[in-house]
Amino acid sequence: MAPRIGIAVMLLVLAPSVVFAQARPSPLDAHGVNPDSEYFVAEQAFEGGYLNVSLARMVRPGTRATGNEAEFMVLGGGRGGQLLRTRYYWRTRIARPEDLQLGRVAFCLDAQANNVYRAPQSRAEATAGSWFAGAIVDLSNLDDDQVILDAFRASRSCLRVADGGPSDLPRPTPPALDTHFVDSADFFVRMEDYEGGYGGQVSLARMVRGPTSASNGEAEFLALQQAGSHQRGQRFWTRHYWRTRAATPQDLRDGTAVVVLDAQDQGMYRAPHDRFEALTGSWWIGAITDLAGMFRGEVQVGDFRVRPDALRVIVR
Repeated sequence: MAPRIGIAVMLLVLAPSVVFAQARPSPLDAHGVNPDSEYFVAEQAFEGGYLNVSLARMVRPGTRATGNEAEFMVLGGGRGGQLLRTRYYWRTRIARPEDLQLGRVAFCLDAQANNVYRAPQSRAEATAGSWFAGAIVDLSNLDDDQVILDAFRASRSCLRVADGGPSDLPRPTPPALDTHFVDSADFFVRMEDYEGGYGGQVSLARMVRGPTSASNGEAEFLALQQAGSHQRGQRFWTRHYWRTRAATPQDLRDGTAVVVLDAQDQGMYRAPHDRFEALTGSWWIGAITDLAGMFRGEVQVGDFRVRPDALRVIVR
């Protein structure tokens, strides 16, 4: 019996090291997320705006029999331990500088510091917290390590991205913001033509493809704001778009079409205070109807009083 006992003792000594080697987890990244085995999952596709997602671990991969739906165990966000079967899932990594493109879908923890979304500070926060996905719609504040993700300020350090994605998104360029914090590459767009008077909402967008004879004059845009039924981050085609600039006194004539931010101060429409307001506010188009109040710092646009320095005119 002695030899058997010796073998058993040897197995008992060796077994713990084998077990520990097999149980050693893959490395976590700086967000406390395992980029090799953990996914963000949702019950619907990302279609612009923002989308609530959950950190999860795959239990069973999708097959033809399941309609390519995989099964996941949710790790947190109020749903820890729940099983979810879905075809909408993304394996992600921390964003690199070259990943920062307008329209790129990014993922961020739902946690803020000084009204800016931030990265997780621990593994527990990464797994227990909630996450969301949105499209990057502004890169003009990268010097402060911030982007605008959908309609939110987000630290660059909080962003995660999935590999791949459209290669024809607008590339990062040095910001060229005017006094209204509108970039020289921005257009105002709408789905219907402007026919004078009060024309309703227009939206900021970035051109992806210019018009051609085959497109019947339509250009493709990336929505930086909601544009009709199109959410931030969606791409759409329209032939109704205008490049604009801040108005000068020489531009101000009765009947001139102008674009104005939907923000007021003491009953008069005013200019944006910063790029964030320019992108997250609403804009409208109308025509100047009266200049008699110019001496006291106001212009009549339809039924509305507007400060002259808030007016934008279309570049012909």
